[in-house]
Amino acid sequence: MQRFQRYDDHGWFKVGQVEATTSVLLAAATTVSVVLWVVSKTLFVIPLILTDAAIRGLELWRLVSWPFVNDPDIWIILSIAMVFLVGSDIEREVGRRRYAWMIGAIVVIPAAAASLFEPMFAYGINHVVSALFVVLVLWRPMARTFFDIPLWVIVVLFEVLQLLQLLDARNSASFAGLFTFWGVGLIVAALMARSFDLTEFTQIPKLPMPQFVTGDPYAKSNRAREKAQRNKTKGSTPLRRRADKGPAPVIPIRPEPRLDRADQADMDALLDKISETGIDSLTPDERRRLDEHSRRLRGQ
Repeated sequence: MQRFQRYDDHGWFKVGQVEATTSVLLAAATTVSVVLWVVSKTLFVIPLILTDAAIRGLELWRLVSWPFVNDPDIWIILSIAMVFLVGSDIEREVGRRRYAWMIGAIVVIPAAAASLFEPMFAYGINHVVSALFVVLVLWRPMARTFFDIPLWVIVVLFEVLQLLQLLDARNSASFAGLFTFWGVGLIVAALMARSFDLTEFTQIPKLPMPQFVTGDPYAKSNRAREKAQRNKTKGSTPLRRRADKGPAPVIPIRPEPRLDRADQADMDALLDKISETGIDSLTPDERRRLDEHSRRLRGQ
């Protein structure tokens, strides 16, 4: 699957030389949650766990706090590493805004759906990792891991183990809620991967996303184009006559990067299409061409 890079790995802010991306913040918060588990379960564990009774009691912060309840064991180290490594890779591809919305959907929507069942009890970052694995394998279906094993095989085994654990508890009262929690999480992950153009599996429906979620990856290119046009207009105004009769000094000006007529017409047509039907309507080839035109306008 051919894609072009539209985003960098800049974070929301910097702490020293470290870019505070969503992946970094999520991994750091998970690490802190392990320490807080030991410090006080009364203060930092019980008030954050997702339960159906608490949600009905309007303790709505639990819809987002449940991933940050993690007991100290050997598996939490692997989960933190996956949140950082897999999450950073996905975040660089889709951009920090889209990735933040992706994580928000993966956290909130399954929790809200599972809270409809009674009783319901869930916590732990491992559920987020499970969803991120689905996004990763949809994005890179041909990727391979250790011993040249396909990545999708590892992810399928991981999810099957999760399902077997749920089936082992099928006689418990909380089975319906836990199964919904797991299943909705995987569905949301697949839908977000498709909606953010991480996968071309057309079997997954592509949901339209509003502008405040997707952002505009070409905003900088458009501003540069408008600035170049304004400078061109200003350059056409007549200059005041010099008082002296000597020749005017020659000031070297760096020539502005230009497109030929065919490329300019192609870029205008693509921008018109974005204006009419949104950026998600562009095909991968159209996005590649628009990115190339933007780079040439910036002189890159």
